Amino acid sequence: MYRASIVLLVACGGSAPPASAPQNTPPPPPTAPAIEPEVIETKQPDPNDPALARQQAIEQARDAGILGTAPSPAPEGPLDKTSIRREIRAHLKPIQYCYEKQLLDRPTLTGTTLVQFLIATDGHVETSVGSGFDPKVDTCVADAVKQIMFPKPDAGGTMQVNYPFTFRPAS
Repeated sequence: MYRASIVLLVACGGSAPPASAPQNTPPPPPTAPAIEPEVIETKQPDPNDPALARQQAIEQARDAGILGTAPSPAPEGPLDKTSIRREIRAHLKPIQYCYEKQLLDRPTLTGTTLVQFLIATDGHVETSVGSGFDPKVDTCVADAVKQIMFPKPDAGGTMQVNYPFTFRPAS
């Protein structure tokens, strides 16, 4: 039986517009401050596990349009690296599932998905794109992040977040 780890990092940073940029362009949304890596261990999923079968059935129903997603209420508090990490950690099961379902077919699968998402003024994730790893894991993780409701960004603006998830079998 394998164990897997998920390493979470939040990267941020902004860049100044090029010197040749027109002065009337709006500034880019702020980015979240960087946080320390986080390691979460998980074991190789058992294909006969009823919880895995239930999760797969729910996913298939959502894909078929039979089952919608219930909106989460916006959490309270400022939007900072701690609140972003807290919300990601509270929603790790669907993210972990994205990796585990591919791990069933490819037990040595390891790599990093970078999810770039934009938190809107009301705290919902407006856009979410994953890249850099297995395409199925990238897409699934980005979709899972899009379902998370964050606190409203400070000052009513939006916030761009770059959040890498590193997946690897645990030792």
